[in-house]
Amino acid sequence: MIISLALSLIAIASGTLLTYTFDEHEPLASRLCSGACLGFAGLALVGFILALLLGLTPLTMGLTALVLATSLLLLRNPQRREQLNADINQAIKAISRASSKPDRWAFIYFLFYAGVIIVMWLVF
Repeated sequence: MIISLALSLIAIASGTLLTYTFDEHEPLASRLCSGACLGFAGLALVGFILALLLGLTPLTMGLTALVLATSLLLLRNPQRREQLNADINQAIKAISRASSKPDRWAFIYFLFYAGVIIVMWLVF
């Protein structure tokens, strides 16, 4: 269970970092959503190809994680790293603002996303 969760987090992080190569002005929430789709597609593709070649073994899973983690090399670019830090800081400020002074829209957004999470959990 822990290994599959770690592999999922690597895939989502990988896909999220890949969005910085083609989508420069999107908020972090949009990047995470796109990144999850890209990351899981990459996980499926790379895992499938490696499983065809090597069989479905722990080595295959490790190599898949390693291939997906190569997107971390994108953080070597200082401009991308600065943009990622700015996005994370902006998201933290928004969460802090919404939790310290909740208004009606923050509550509506929370309910919407909580509902989406529950539906996705039940479906997948």
